[in-house]
Amino acid sequence: MAKTSYLNLTNKILRQINQTAITDVTAATGHALLITNYLNEAQISIYNEVNWYSLFKSRVFRSVRYTASTIAFTNANPDTITDSANGFADFAAGTFILVSGSASNNAIYRVTTVAAGTLTLDSTEQLTAELAGASVTITAITYPVASDFGRSLDLADETNDRALVEDYTRPLDVDSPDFDKTDEPRFFSVEGAFYRLYPIPSEVIRYRDRYWKVPVALAANAETSDLPIECENLLIQSALFQILEYQNKFEYADRVKSTFTYLLEKAIVANQKILNKTFKFQYRNKAEQY
Repeated sequence: MAKTSYLNLTNKILRQINQTAITDVTAATGHALLITNYLNEAQISIYNEVNWYSLFKSRVFRSVRYTASTIAFTNANPDTITDSANGFADFAAGTFILVSGSASNNAIYRVTTVAAGTLTLDSTEQLTAELAGASVTITAITYPVASDFGRSLDLADETNDRALVEDYTRPLDVDSPDFDKTDEPRFFSVEGAFYRLYPIPSEVIRYRDRYWKVPVALAANAETSDLPIECENLLIQSALFQILEYQNKFEYADRVKSTFTYLLEKAIVANQKILNKTFKFQYRNKAEQY
């Protein structure tokens, strides 16, 4: 069954409140404009209820660890780490790095911008000028989450066949104050838009990141919600409830709210059944590989 477009969702609600249908959501005004906004608000509200099966995603990334004798340090405000061999392309802006093997700059730093030959550090960081020559290793401590990341499901080390344990920032800091310890990571935490691994990877490791994405806001006529099809009536009922409250039709709005609650319960049950089948199949296939 095909999903209903943003335009058609809007028009279904307009018809229920005896308003004229529109032909373009980007030109919506009045009640139609309110409904288009309410639909996007409903998406986020419903997204926050449970982990919907259609929002499941998986990706692979690798830890970054680079060793070279072509790395130099410049005290320039902002300070920079340069590499004449242009080996920094795999690092990411906004992440923290660990420097080891240098004469005067072994420490943890925050990177603000990245180029193949230059890492520019946060303005609060302080380097000591140092020429290239020593065998210096730079290891990433934190890694960007996916651009559509919403909630973490799990993070697995596929190189060493282990699942990392999710922990929060404070327990990591209190229980593991040795910030520059390197080994095979056993823990991770989500810190804003980044994963933090502990201990810091001592080798290049392949990670499998499974997460629930945030639904993309609806904007164009033909777009459909990232939420599963089981949530379409929920979107309609939620937006309808809001427009009825705006119109001060509270009795009608209360009936719509009751319908929404009933439909939400049914959708959650259907969603869980699909998730149970999905992950049971994934785990079975994984087991058959070994």
